[in-house]
Amino acid sequence: MSREKQLKIMNVIPYLVLLIMALAVIVLKRNYMVDEIYSYGLANHTEGIRIQLHDGLTYSPGDTPYMEYMTVQKDGRFNYANVWLNQSNDVHPPLYYAILHTICSVFPETFSRFYAGGINLVFAFITLYALRQCVRCFTLKQWPLFAMSLMFAISPGILNNISFFRMYVMAMCFVTLTFLIFLKKYDRYQDSENKPDLGFYISLCLCAFAGALTHYYCIIFTVLISAVFAVWLLWTKRYGAAGGLVLSGAVSASAAWLAFPAMIEHMFHGYRGTQSMDNLKLSWKETLQRLSEFFAKTDAQLFGNLAVWLLAVLLAGLILYMLTG
Repeated sequence: MSREKQLKIMNVIPYLVLLIMALAVIVLKRNYMVDEIYSYGLANHTEGIRIQLHDGLTYSPGDTPYMEYMTVQKDGRFNYANVWLNQSNDVHPPLYYAILHTICSVFPETFSRFYAGGINLVFAFITLYALRQCVRCFTLKQWPLFAMSLMFAISPGILNNISFFRMYVMAMCFVTLTFLIFLKKYDRYQDSENKPDLGFYISLCLCAFAGALTHYYCIIFTVLISAVFAVWLLWTKRYGAAGGLVLSGAVSASAAWLAFPAMIEHMFHGYRGTQSMDNLKLSWKETLQRLSEFFAKTDAQLFGNLAVWLLAVLLAGLILYMLTG
């Protein structure tokens, strides 16, 4: 087998594995958390954000209230004003629900796990592609790229995320794309490319805009990574680029607010926003405890409780590489 054919196979295998594993967890899914019911209801229901059950009324068939709540009725297809209204009365931005509503509108009065599962599958594929591009910024060797891609495709954490019919795979995708945009720009600076880069600012604006309309935590990530990059730009005396970055942030933030004005109320006065602000007031002991719990869950779901051993192997490999030149 030629080297070129081997490379093609190695590039395709992670996507095939992800497709098979993702389809398996979606097909084998049996139960739905209440938030997943809300995903369909908030996307499609035109009579408020809650399911309506009437005391003393016998429903036949028994799933009638759920079908009326979770599916698009024929007179409610492509009703994006209702999606925006529902999300204004909820606590999350509307992009995920608008996409789900679009899919459901093509198939009115029907329910399928693949309507929401398909969204997760598509954005998981985009995330894998973005992850591979990130890895290529650090190494051009195929085996590290193949190994990390395969780890992503079979990770319990990723598969759990795909099987959970909420907006979190989309949020993961936009966060990864945002990181990739900054990483690519940093690489171009390292190659002494200092000319104005309109593509960087446009792609960053679009990604930040989409992330802000998917989940508010995407805003936190974008602000933090932008702040770090801006400090580096100022440190390296790229003042014009730093100004462009600030302007891009202002444009994307303004566009997101104009698209969904309720986000300000959600972030600063809604219970989710208040909850986030309260988290910032935790003592350092409580913060350390939560970080410990977070890393323990991450280790279990992404690395099978082998993170310490993997880090030890990586450290040993790095030391060996440095000693051997």
